[in-house]
Amino acid sequence: MAMIPGVGAASTLSGFHKIMEIYDPPMGSEIKPSELGDVNGVYFTLNGKPLCLVPDLMYSNEEHRRGHIESGSVHFMSGDRNQTYLSFPVEKFPRFHVYKFQNDAGQEFLLILSCILGVPDSACKNLWLIGGYGNQYVTFATLASAVNAGLLCDDIVPSIENGELRLLGVTHYGLPHEGHPVYRYGWNRTQYYINWMSLFWNSDAQWFGIRRAN
Repeated sequence: MAMIPGVGAASTLSGFHKIMEIYDPPMGSEIKPSELGDVNGVYFTLNGKPLCLVPDLMYSNEEHRRGHIESGSVHFMSGDRNQTYLSFPVEKFPRFHVYKFQNDAGQEFLLILSCILGVPDSACKNLWLIGGYGNQYVTFATLASAVNAGLLCDDIVPSIENGELRLLGVTHYGLPHEGHPVYRYGWNRTQYYINWMSLFWNSDAQWFGIRRAN
């Protein structure tokens, strides 16, 4: 994996929407699979090719948490499930969510975030920006890429802003984060944002560029 600098022919990103979520908070007793989100997997297309995301999860047998997720992974597979391209870990108390978006040339990508839920906070453990490159699927960026670009965060709120993929670093504490001031975020009185960085599609390099955090 390599990140190119923030130069070159930027392509506008759009169409950001969620295609998968697995959600299991650290509270409550026995739970039904239907309450955990997309634990049976989802089918979708990426650049016209049928694909799927298939969870492989371990569940608790403890009486007070029977049916809750203990660990596992989600496999990024061919639509017939005969080939696994990539796999991503699922944490205990997960919020695992996947977004799909595209550039103005119609190329489609996935943003995958693996987070853990707390009371009342949450934390992003990793992220992967993936898509097709030649005849294979590659990871264009990870949480380490964002942190190396200066992003400060406990958790991450993703969005498309001004045609770029913005990763907003947030925290649930109103104190400076690593010396950086925090600011009230939206209507949530327990959430603050720290800073943000963005990724853009460089159509010349056919790779994602990165703009350093503000």
